[in-house]
Amino acid sequence: MKSKMSYFNLGIQKQNIKQHGWISLVYFIALLFALPLRMVLLAEDEYRGSDLTIENLFASPFAPQTLIVIGISIVTGIVLFRYLQVPVSADMMHSFPIKRGQLLWNQITSGTVMLLIPVWLTGIVVFLIESAYPFFELISAGDVWIWIAIVSTMSLFFFLFTVFIGMMTGISLASGILTVIVLMLPVGLISLINVNLSMYVYGFPSSYAGGAPIANWSPIVMLSQLSHQEIDPWQIVIYFVLAILSGLAAWMLYRFRHIETATQAITFKPLRPVFKYGVTFCAMLVGGLYFDQYESMNWVIFGYIFGSLIGYLVAEIILQKTWRVFQVKTLFGYAGYGIVILLVGIVIRFDVIGFESNVPSVEDVDSVYFGHNIYQIREAQMHDQSYSKNENYIENVRAFHKEITTEKPKEISVGHRRLYNSNYVFGYKLENGSMVVREYRNISMDGMEEMSAVMESKSYKNQEYNLEDLDQDITSVHFLSHHPVHNGRLTINDTEEIKELQEIIKYEISTMEVEDMRNRGMEWGTLQVGTEDGEHEKTFEVPWNKSFEELDIWLKNNGYLDQARITTENVNSIEVIRLSGGAYSGMRSPHQVFTERKDQGNEVMEVEDEAVMEETLKRYSESGTGEYIIRIVLEGDQEAYGVVPKDRVPDEIRSSFE
Repeated sequence: MKSKMSYFNLGIQKQNIKQHGWISLVYFIALLFALPLRMVLLAEDEYRGSDLTIENLFASPFAPQTLIVIGISIVTGIVLFRYLQVPVSADMMHSFPIKRGQLLWNQITSGTVMLLIPVWLTGIVVFLIESAYPFFELISAGDVWIWIAIVSTMSLFFFLFTVFIGMMTGISLASGILTVIVLMLPVGLISLINVNLSMYVYGFPSSYAGGAPIANWSPIVMLSQLSHQEIDPWQIVIYFVLAILSGLAAWMLYRFRHIETATQAITFKPLRPVFKYGVTFCAMLVGGLYFDQYESMNWVIFGYIFGSLIGYLVAEIILQKTWRVFQVKTLFGYAGYGIVILLVGIVIRFDVIGFESNVPSVEDVDSVYFGHNIYQIREAQMHDQSYSKNENYIENVRAFHKEITTEKPKEISVGHRRLYNSNYVFGYKLENGSMVVREYRNISMDGMEEMSAVMESKSYKNQEYNLEDLDQDITSVHFLSHHPVHNGRLTINDTEEIKELQEIIKYEISTMEVEDMRNRGMEWGTLQVGTEDGEHEKTFEVPWNKSFEELDIWLKNNGYLDQARITTENVNSIEVIRLSGGAYSGMRSPHQVFTERKDQGNEVMEVEDEAVMEETLKRYSESGTGEYIIRIVLEGDQEAYGVVPKDRVPDEIRSSFE
């Protein structure tokens, strides 16, 4: 009977309640303020808005509870095991006739009770409030039970994980900091590695390799996302198992922990190199990422050296508890790290594994995605959309991809990035179910022969411009101009006119050429197309390029042109300045450049001919690069600025500056 009761010591439990019972009280009050009280205030608020609905108990109005659950649970683990980090307390506690295992499990029992009772009491209060107010009709009893299960499990996990980490350090503050760092490490470290790899590995898809999936690897991030993302029941089970494993791991470490390691940053010697070089590696990645903003490889290398050196010295200072770390031994340790990193860098730089040149063979490809947004690949994977099985399209995409890996186009200027769609994403779904994804950012496509076959294909336009959606029953077409027109926004609702527009828009998109699609500045605006979706109207957008001549003709013939976009009737004047000595780079806005050059006395040409004005409106871009900067004065003294490249400027304007 004695052996069964030995793991529960009533004296320790009473002492913990007297000394640390405030934790349970604080946790209960904090949860009451974060959830039940907030629920009552929302339900009683007459001005909350009729569109506000609460669908789960982790909704954004109750966001503070996430910090409370994480914070109080970690603090509990620190406070209950603080005796391990204080030499006097450590000696005293271990002088009692109690085995370490008994002491550990009694402390864990106290912490578990202190955390779970407030959660369960709060759950009872939430049950009462949920049933008392009709405002929470979307919240069921099952939702409350789920909340109790999640918060109980995560509280237990954070507490026991803090205990586990605390066994490896002899400083209370360090145990809390290290707990948060380790829990965030999967997200932070993988993100840092991905971003740094994208600097050196051509085509590395850092956003795809990281992003949403790795966020769930961190319980802190996962818990913060519950306001808009449901948790899988298996995740609750997994975290409960991890909590138990953390407790068992803490027990194993406790058995071998030396009492005299109190106040030591890392209590186990084998873990000290892991800590030291881990800090050095993370600091190196941060340093390189910071100095990458200067867009110079020399600065990035400096960032790696500077960051790693600072990280290494800080780690040494923490471990040795002294500033006097500038020794020969320290130098050799850092040199060894540098050699290893240099070898890894050589492997990456020379693409030993063939990552950069890898283009899947056509026999291995089941379907393919090509576009400009890496996040669309994830959406396509979830909904099995945007991937094409067309054999010709697959071959064209592969040929275009092969051309990029062979030629390795140079990076374009900031100004061209604003003007052109310069990001290209390739995604291959292979026959074996695996994925091959590549992303190329800010690269010039000038001279790329295989690009036209891909971007002018029906498969690409179906995916990028909702071409197939235009075959639905359309209820309205809204013309959303980039510039205000005096008659407001044009909306077409007439059935016959919509049918005509439907065919014209399909024709314009299907005949768009590469340059029209790449040049983002050459648009009048967007077309918002409405379709029937039950009682509501569902809308999607298609581009409204300046190359859509048939659409322009239709608008003019039906008397809608001046309502849809700016025309010469909306324009009071157009002024042009030529940038002699070099083209506008796009680093600053055309407005800034025009005003500055005009103040400096540059020649300003005023366009007076109405035909030239109309031609100028069609040829200017709101951003990008070019030799001619224009200022458009609209009705009501509104202004617009833009740039016209040398090869697109009207002859009348060019000749006036010669």
